[in-house]
Amino acid sequence: MKYLFFILISISFISCESTKNEEDPIVTDKPEETPVGTLEEQLTRQICSKLKISAIEKYDLKIYKEELNRDDSIDWIIAVNLKDRAINEAIENGKTAKMAEIGFLGNYNYFFFVDGKTKELSKEVVVPSSAKAELIIGFENITSQIHKDFVVDYKIRNSRRRRFYAINNNSPLQVCENVIFYNLGLDGKETESYVIEYVNHESNASNDIVVYEGSLEQIKLEVPDDVYALVPEIKSTGKIDRIWHYSPKQRKYYMIQP
Repeated sequence: MKYLFFILISISFISCESTKNEEDPIVTDKPEETPVGTLEEQLTRQICSKLKISAIEKYDLKIYKEELNRDDSIDWIIAVNLKDRAINEAIENGKTAKMAEIGFLGNYNYFFFVDGKTKELSKEVVVPSSAKAELIIGFENITSQIHKDFVVDYKIRNSRRRRFYAINNNSPLQVCENVIFYNLGLDGKETESYVIEYVNHESNASNDIVVYEGSLEQIKLEVPDDVYALVPEIKSTGKIDRIWHYSPKQRKYYMIQP
């Protein structure tokens, strides 16, 4: 009987071990998926996902490159224009004529920052403006003499404005905004324009944004939409309209009297 008891116990133990091993998950080292395509193709797919751009939707994408955050790598600013979406939404809402008159004004112009070192894409930044005009990106020494910052020009009907950005914690931070021109191509209206210069003081690492009154001749447009492609020559009158001075503590510009 003793031998029979031990045999039964042994069989039960082996059975339990066998069942337990079958239930244990099999752990395998799964290699990480290798990104498909070039960096530009990878980022384009991410942008399409963030902006919900379908496979059949038309869009314009432009890449601008410059070192913006002092990490010895070239960063990217990617501008995206969704004019096709603006037109289609106007048609769907029965407002084609009205929206066409204002250049399909709305949230159809975006830009992204890509850190050159990490290759990470920032959150999208929307610039409400006329979809018929793409964003114009430029690079300037604004808040620092060591690295570049960037400016974004956009149009709303017959006007052009400029936003000034610095990079803070790998994200674009708007630090100032100013008008470039008003009323260009409007019959019976006088133009209003400005010329912007960046002036450094030895006591400050940043530049002041000096805004001069400009001289811009009025023009007659045969086709009203031509205004969205125009880059008119603005001459400075030499008269200072305002001066923007940078506050490192507040990370933005404030206006001082000339």
